[in-house]
Amino acid sequence: MSKAIDVRADFAALSKKAYLEVLVPKDDTFDAATVLRNGSPEELQRAVARKQLYFDEKSNLQIVLKTALPQSILEALLPFLELTIAAHATTADPSAASNPAISSAKHDVASTRQKADGSDVQVLTVGDSTYAVWKQTLHLAQPRSKVRRPAVYVTANLSPLADALAETSKAEKDYLPSSQPLPANVLEPLRFDASYGDAGREIYLSETRVTKVSPAAPRLEPLMRPLRGATKRAFPISSALCTRFEYSPVPQGGIISVHVEATKLISGDVRIHDVSMTIPGYDVSLLNSVDWPQQINAGDEVVLLFGVLHTSMTTGSNENKPSLLELGAIVNTEDGTSVQLTINRMADLKVPAATADKVYHWTKTTVSSNPVTSSGNRVGRPGMDIEAKTEVIFNFTGPSEVKLKADFVVHVQCVNKSDRARKFALRATQAINSAQGNAQFPARGSSKAGSDAATMSTVATPRPSASDAYVLVVTPDVHTETLAPGACCEVELQYRAVRAGSLQLGVVHIVDLRSEQRIIVSDLPDVVASG
Repeated sequence: MSKAIDVRADFAALSKKAYLEVLVPKDDTFDAATVLRNGSPEELQRAVARKQLYFDEKSNLQIVLKTALPQSILEALLPFLELTIAAHATTADPSAASNPAISSAKHDVASTRQKADGSDVQVLTVGDSTYAVWKQTLHLAQPRSKVRRPAVYVTANLSPLADALAETSKAEKDYLPSSQPLPANVLEPLRFDASYGDAGREIYLSETRVTKVSPAAPRLEPLMRPLRGATKRAFPISSALCTRFEYSPVPQGGIISVHVEATKLISGDVRIHDVSMTIPGYDVSLLNSVDWPQQINAGDEVVLLFGVLHTSMTTGSNENKPSLLELGAIVNTEDGTSVQLTINRMADLKVPAATADKVYHWTKTTVSSNPVTSSGNRVGRPGMDIEAKTEVIFNFTGPSEVKLKADFVVHVQCVNKSDRARKFALRATQAINSAQGNAQFPARGSSKAGSDAATMSTVATPRPSASDAYVLVVTPDVHTETLAPGACCEVELQYRAVRAGSLQLGVVHIVDLRSEQRIIVSDLPDVVASG
C-alpha cells in the first residue's frame, strides 16, 4: 500500500471521532499539555479565557486536538498534515441586524499556515484518547474597512498536505496493448485474394477510418474535508493605541510629529518601548530625547518628533512618500493580563522638494505726502545670491533645535548696500495657535509707517496670551547703529520656547527710521523644540 493511500485512510480514521478546540487563555503561563498530563481533561473547559482583545496585538493561542487514533499513528501522520489558523472580525452592533450587508460582513484580521509536526506541538495519551496541543502566536492586524463594535473569532483547520495527496489525485493512464502499426491502406493484403475479384484489383481503406478505442475514465477520489474548530464565542476587540501624523516642512526636509494616544477603553497602562520610522530615500531620525519605555494611561497622548532630511536622490522630488511607523508596546490591564502590541502604520506624506528661501522687498509706498526715493531692500538668509548694489540685506539665522523652556537667540545681520546711511528698528511679535492670532500678522510688506521707533512700539496690536503662544519674546525693540553705505551690523532677538514641536516665531517688524518705510517679515528660521 502506498504512502498516499495511508495518509488518506489514516486521516479519514482521524476525522471520525475527533474535534479541534481553540483556546485564548487569560494567563500567559497556562499550558494545556500540562493540564492534560495531570489527568484532568475537564480542566480545559474551565480555563479562564480573555474578555477583551486588541488590534495589533500578538495573541497567544492554544489549539487542542482530541482523537481516538493511537499516538503512534498520529505522530506518523502529523508530518503530512498542515494547520491553518485564521481570525475574522464581524460586527456586534445589534442595530446592524436589520442590514444583511453589514451583519453578514466578515473581515479577515490574521491568517497563518504551517506544518502540523512543528517544534511547538506536543502529543500525549490520556486514557483512551490521544491529544495534540499546538501553541501559536497570531498578530491581529486592524482591518482596512471600518467595523462598528467589532468582535473576533478564531478558527483552526487541520487538513492533509497537497503534496501528500498528489500521488492519489494523479489519474493513471490506461493504454491498449502494443501492436504493429497499421499500413496506410488497411486492405492492402487482400488485393491478390481471388475471392475478392480479379487479382490486382484496387481495394483501399484508409487507416484513419478505423475506430479507435478510448481508455476508460479515471476513478476520481473523494475530496478530503479538513477537520475544523473555532473558539466557543466571539471576543470584543478594539484599538489600544491610536496614531495621527502631522508634517511641517523645513528647509532641506521636514518635521513629522506622530501623536500616539491611548484609548479610554483600556483599563491599565501602556508602555511604549520601541519606535522607528522609515521613508524611502530620506534620512529619518527621532528627535525626542526621552527615556524608554514611555508609560501612558488611558486618554494620555505622547508626541514623537522625527526629523526628515533630503538626500541627493530626492532633492528634486515632490511626490507622496509612504512613511512606515513601527511601534512596540505592552498593555498591562488591571486584571493582570499583559498584551504585546506590534503596530505598523503607513501614511502618505507629501514631502516638498528643497527650494530656495523666499525674498522680501520693501514697499514702494509711504504715508508721507512727499515722494520717497525707492530703493531695493531684501530680507533673506545666508547663502542667497543677491547681486544688486542698491539694497539693504537682512539675514536671519537661528538654531535648528532647542530645549523646551530654554532661551535661544535669532541673529539678524544687516548689510547696507545702498548709497545712503540707514538706521533701523526691529521688533519681534509672537504668534498664537488660532485663526485670529494668525490673521493679525500679514505675510507681505505693509505700507504703513511710523515717525520713529517710539511710534512703532506703540502700535495697537493685540497681545496673544502666554498659554496659546509657541514662544515668548524676551528682547524688547532692538535698534541698529547708523549704517554708512557699505557697512554692516548684527543684532540679536531672544526668544523662549514654551511649546514642543515646530515653533512659530511669529513676525518681525523692521522700520527704516529715516525714510519711514516698514516691512513685516514672517518667514523666520525653522526651530524645533523638544522636551
